[in-house]
Amino acid sequence: MKFELIKVTEWYNWIVRQFGEICGWVGLIMIHGSTVPVTYLAIQGEATILPPLSMVLLIWSGLLLFFIRSAIMKDKLYMISNGVGFFMQSVMLAMLVLK
Repeated sequence: MKFELIKVTEWYNWIVRQFGEICGWVGLIMIHGSTVPVTYLAIQGEATILPPLSMVLLIWSGLLLFFIRSAIMKDKLYMISNGVGFFMQSVMLAMLVLK
């Protein structure tokens, strides 16, 4: 009985970890996908309202610090997420500054 209980516990823990990973990757797509429309419209030269410079700078700084942390911790999901976010915010920052 104890052996079966251990296997059920291991299986449950595996399911919970996989669910957490899937939630993390879906969250990555949703968060970074939210900036794509504004960035795309601005690159195309269409009329759009860009976010304030202060907001972009704070997000950019936070993503840089999160990226450093994820690199030290060797967390692949956050390294990719923060790298993509840092790149997207850099594009947005360039559009605001060079506009």
